[in-house]
Amino acid sequence: MDDKKILEIYENKALKHGSFHAVLDASDNEFSKRGNLWFDFALKKYMAKFLKPHANDFILDFGTGVGRLSNFFSPKVNKIVGVDVSTKMLEIAKEKRVFNIQYVLFSEFVKREDWHQKFDKIISCWVLASISDKLLIENLKTLQIFLKPNGKFIMLEQTVQQDLLEGDSHIKRSIDSYKKIFEQFGFEIEHVEHVIRMPAYTMNFWKKNSWLPNNSLPFLIFIESLLIERKPQFADYYTTAFVFRKK
Repeated sequence: MDDKKILEIYENKALKHGSFHAVLDASDNEFSKRGNLWFDFALKKYMAKFLKPHANDFILDFGTGVGRLSNFFSPKVNKIVGVDVSTKMLEIAKEKRVFNIQYVLFSEFVKREDWHQKFDKIISCWVLASISDKLLIENLKTLQIFLKPNGKFIMLEQTVQQDLLEGDSHIKRSIDSYKKIFEQFGFEIEHVEHVIRMPAYTMNFWKKNSWLPNNSLPFLIFIESLLIERKPQFADYYTTAFVFRKK
């Protein structure tokens, strides 16, 4: 994987879309954008389920992008620091920043020794699949320094049975691969669970029926949760929730 090329791709996505579409399906058509509403609701729902936000939490949003999750969780926690390598993504995030969110370029964040072992939780959503193994190892080596002992790293990531490299900008890893990488840096797995399968039954229904209102999404996602283990041989990949604890 070419990490410099990946950064360039996301900078261009930010410039093109200027919204949360840049960090989900960045295809430039209304069908995909409607699908992003489904993804946005589902990913926030499942991140909240495993994050269990608390009013005193100091949270690091790793790969914050345009601040989609930071803005969602800010009313529920004490403070959030959102970090990213894309200056263009952070420019968009800062436009909607609220009082308890601080957005920082990752290269500047790593210099903040005053934040060592200060974060209660780290969150990451669909970020690690866009990072090479080498850079992922470097980043985890850094991130564990900032997390408190017994702190949690909660992530939602696309997984497959065997690691699958897609071009030079995306990799779907297996659950075992993530476990092995995180264990190198003193993390132990507390929970792992598939939360979204692709293709998703109700997302296709949602996309094809534009008359459905946004308030139908909770019901559709609930139905989807009942179907997640149906015919696994036909699932291309899953979005999997991981909860790691720093020893």
